[in-house]
Amino acid sequence: MQVTNTVQIRIEEDLARLARGQAQDKSGALSAQAIEAAINRSGLDGSIDPEHWEGQRAAIYAMGQGGRLTLLTGVAGARARQRCCSRLWTPGKPTPAMP
Repeated sequence: MQVTNTVQIRIEEDLARLARGQAQDKSGALSAQAIEAAINRSGLDGSIDPEHWEGQRAAIYAMGQGGRLTLLTGVAGARARQRCCSRLWTPGKPTPAMP
């Protein structure tokens, strides 16, 4: 027997609805030029493992050009993405307008 609280179901449905809306809102997405500038400022060097670096770049672009809510899963190279992405925006501050 399973018992589910209807209030909890409503909370989860509201959360899913709000998450979908935020994921579709790309008004804060960064331009490719802004992302490239951040990658260049990061000092990351992809020449050691170019194949791995291309995956990292794809993840960086997915985060930078995604919606207001963008999820990315993965472990390998997470610090590299964090180093670069932290130069794209600062948590708690509005994302700068990009051309």
